[in-house]
Amino acid sequence: MFGNDVVDLNAAELQSNWERRGFLEKIYSRSEQDLIRSSPHPGIQVWVLWSMKEAVYKAWSRLYLQKEYAPSKIHCELLRGEGSKVSGTVHYHNSTFYTRTQVGKDFIHTTAQLGNNHNKLKSLLVRDYPADYEVYLRDIHFMPETTVIIKDELGIPSLYDRAKRSTHPVSISHHGIFLGIIQREI
Repeated sequence: MFGNDVVDLNAAELQSNWERRGFLEKIYSRSEQDLIRSSPHPGIQVWVLWSMKEAVYKAWSRLYLQKEYAPSKIHCELLRGEGSKVSGTVHYHNSTFYTRTQVGKDFIHTTAQLGNNHNKLKSLLVRDYPADYEVYLRDIHFMPETTVIIKDELGIPSLYDRAKRSTHPVSISHHGIFLGIIQREI
């Protein structure tokens, strides 16, 4: 199973004060707080870890068909980083997810999945996405013309192909001016 998260760094700066008292302790483990505090760019590190947690939460929710938002129970480990790309592992309950994060000058985008084969994921990050992004995704052939986005009773999205009468998992994330979406290659 897979999930993704996107953070608009400009929107995050306006909407959230991660330096306020108690924020780090509420969301992050002691080792994650140490990563943040020792980072040359702590503000970026906060949102990299946040994005990893959110992407895993979405994947876990789809896998177990449950919603339990408890970011302090989601434990991130950074494995390596090369320039603007970071990979890591994230542990939540009894599951281990593998993450890949791209850090841009004004965004962070993370994909997470149970297996470590991210090559089988079709990923898209859109800046200044249109309000009706479903039509846009069809126009750029990210999804077939006969496909619509549906959500189950937990709010978990899927792609429903009306012609084939089949459903495929998808992960959709938006924040500020960014839209991140991933699906498995079909």
